Amino acid sequence: MPPVRVATVQYAIGQDVEQNLTKCLRFIDLACAPADGPKPSLILLPELCNHPSRYRDQNHAYEIALSIPGPFVDAVSARARTHATHIAMNATVKGPQPRVFDTTILIGPDGRIIGTHEKQYLFGHENDCISIGRNPGRVFETAIGRIGLYICQEGLIPESSRCLAVEGAQILLNPLNSGGPDEGALHVPARAAENRFWVISCNNVGPIPGGHARNFVGGSEIVDPMGRIVAKASENEEEVVYATIVPEEADDKRVGRDNDLLADRRPELYGLLTATNEEVPVCALPADEILPRVRVSAVQVSFEGEVSQTLDRTIETIREVASGGTRVVVLPELSLFDRDRIAADPAGSSRTSADALTRFKGLARETGIHIVASLVEADAGRYFSTAYLVGPTGEVIGKYRQVHLWSTERRWAAPGDDFPVFTTPFGRIGMMIGYDCLMPEAARILAFKGADIIAFPCAWRVDWEPRLGVVERAAENRLCLIAAARADSDVARGSMIIQADRFPCFPHWWIRSPIPAECSPGNGMHVSAGLAAMYGRDKRDYDKTDQVRNRRPEFYGALLRAPERSRV
Repeated sequence: MPPVRVATVQYAIGQDVEQNLTKCLRFIDLACAPADGPKPSLILLPELCNHPSRYRDQNHAYEIALSIPGPFVDAVSARARTHATHIAMNATVKGPQPRVFDTTILIGPDGRIIGTHEKQYLFGHENDCISIGRNPGRVFETAIGRIGLYICQEGLIPESSRCLAVEGAQILLNPLNSGGPDEGALHVPARAAENRFWVISCNNVGPIPGGHARNFVGGSEIVDPMGRIVAKASENEEEVVYATIVPEEADDKRVGRDNDLLADRRPELYGLLTATNEEVPVCALPADEILPRVRVSAVQVSFEGEVSQTLDRTIETIREVASGGTRVVVLPELSLFDRDRIAADPAGSSRTSADALTRFKGLARETGIHIVASLVEADAGRYFSTAYLVGPTGEVIGKYRQVHLWSTERRWAAPGDDFPVFTTPFGRIGMMIGYDCLMPEAARILAFKGADIIAFPCAWRVDWEPRLGVVERAAENRLCLIAAARADSDVARGSMIIQADRFPCFPHWWIRSPIPAECSPGNGMHVSAGLAAMYGRDKRDYDKTDQVRNRRPEFYGALLRAPERSRV
């Protein structure tokens, strides 16, 4: 299949449906007459092309909504046929009276409707007059590639786009109606990177009538499968943005050497993703529980040529942060070891780890702190990459065996088979290690199990992991995250601490795009911050919009499907 020219069309939408149709058709014509370059084979229009989403009541919403077929959709279909191009438009569409659905309509170059998608996860006031989508997302086979559809708020949780990735989508179309810059800056590129597909988004510009922000923020963009923005519109201008994409690039899910972002999933462990709210533990936890604020530190160390030297420096740094009031310390992924040499002698590494764990227990008891240490564990002839949570009395409160193993770890380690969460005085702690962060399922399950804090020993391996991945894991689950990175990580970024913000906050998008506290790369560095873990108990990111309770788990069966290797 040859490269495909695509366009995202950003403009302001008003209150008059007829005027909106006229403008819509004018911008389609404009997009199909570029000043330079070929005509696009695919055009994406913004969310709610017919009318912004504020209505007087349900009857008003139904009156405004379109019919399929109907004059508005028929006119856009005629333009698709005239220009021989694919067009994706979004509008409110009539269902059984008085129900209305926020619907994306994918039209082929012959003017026929290829498929539709109804929004499954609604934002705030949309719940007043718009009904939740009735069907799971689908991937549509077209002449220009396999296309999946998702809509605005659906991108703030991982399930909708992840299901489309498992179903084989190469291109995702995401119409937006957003007054927050977080979608273009974080969520859209994060979904592209973690699933390795192209994402085209299209936002509105201009005033938001009676809305949650003053203006729509534009920023429509085209993002490649590495999460890199290849074309982006302004924040406030009506304009058309083009790019040439290669859909087949999305078939290659490989990352690093011998790793695959879909094939390395562990769907046999993901059953909780399709559980009802009654079955999800976090829904039974008190949202108003008072937890004490706690100072935490991510200590950034890595192998310095000798395990004993590295351990001594680690203990010295832990003492330093503990003297400053830190009560929780997280150490990097297998930080005492040269990662490339563990496979040569995992038994020796496990014995060294056992000795180090003994010292960490004594240090925790001496300083009265919690320590999360990533070590090599031996058990019945098998070895595991294991994170231990050591408590202030010197006991091991619990441990986590890494579930998703990087290719070099698979040479010596067996995978774990659970995502445990442990109770502490300042909140419930879950743990991830390394490759787990690139799989959105890991943090999602920890959140469902009630983790308030994720302790994350890591070694940044791909550039989008610290730039997008770790922040998205905190944002999409509304929890705190402590990422302790090896000083010799492949990507030169420091360790990070991310706080879950209090709900509500102003502006509203701050809660959806937390800003990490980060230290500089380098050995012996650390970053410390105070965390209020109780803020993450409330999973709302806006009024009437809960990141757990408003899921549609009955639509997520694809997440439990056995993985396949990349199609390359």
